[in-house]
Amino acid sequence: MKCSVGDCDKEIFVLSSGLCKTHYHRLKRTGDLKISRQAPNKDKLCTIENCGRSHKAKGYCQKHYANFKRSGDPLTQKRAPNGSGHICKIHGYKFIFIDGEQVAEHRRIMENYLKRKLFQKEIVHHKNGIKTDNRIENLEILSQSDHAKHHYRAGQYLPRNARAKQQEFRYETRS
Repeated sequence: MKCSVGDCDKEIFVLSSGLCKTHYHRLKRTGDLKISRQAPNKDKLCTIENCGRSHKAKGYCQKHYANFKRSGDPLTQKRAPNGSGHICKIHGYKFIFIDGEQVAEHRRIMENYLKRKLFQKEIVHHKNGIKTDNRIENLEILSQSDHAKHHYRAGQYLPRNARAKQQEFRYETRS
């Protein structure tokens, strides 16, 4: 049996109503069979001059709409101020923004103290083990091998595959 709504060819969902699933749920949700959602207009473009991207909401594309939601102005792009930062949830180090670039705070502090850029292979080690304690007296520079030896002697070094197994165990035991 077919749905009782005009040009609908779908099978009946609820026998007593004589409606297909779509029309049954529409009637239940809105109280009217004729209401249907309008498909989004893909031809509409962002109202910002020279943008050219497709419309998302309130006359703006995705980018300008996000700016509008953040600041109330679609042309204003808010950025974190220099020196503001956050703590990385995975590694536990504090990162700050300098000229729009994210930098590890402990490395930046050591660079300022030494008045030079650090080499990529130089490790800034936290003496007390607290990754967010970035006082200069708590920081020291170690080579990669010296850093590994230090943690090995302290019983904190694990081979790569053992570290992965330890993390799996840690995730499995949380509830």
